[in-house]
Amino acid sequence: DPTGTAIVPNGAAGLYLLGTICLKVQPQPPASLPRDDTNERSRAVLYFKRALELDPYLWSAYEALAALGKEFPPPPLPLP
Repeated sequence: DPTGTAIVPNGAAGLYLLGTICLKVQPQPPASLPRDDTNERSRAVLYFKRALELDPYLWSAYEALAALGKEFPPPPLPLP
């Protein structure tokens, strides 16, 4: 789903898994070259952000976005 809007099984966890898969299948540039946004990388960011919309406590999605150097919504306050 190139737009990241399809219904995915298992909700936020399924979207997180799709984002992780997108990062694994993209070709890795040599270390000497800068990493630009590829199509798969952009889709991964989209999936991670959609996962956070469904489950704002999915901490691994925050970690993935931070590792990619992308902006993300602020984490919710801890549960009491």
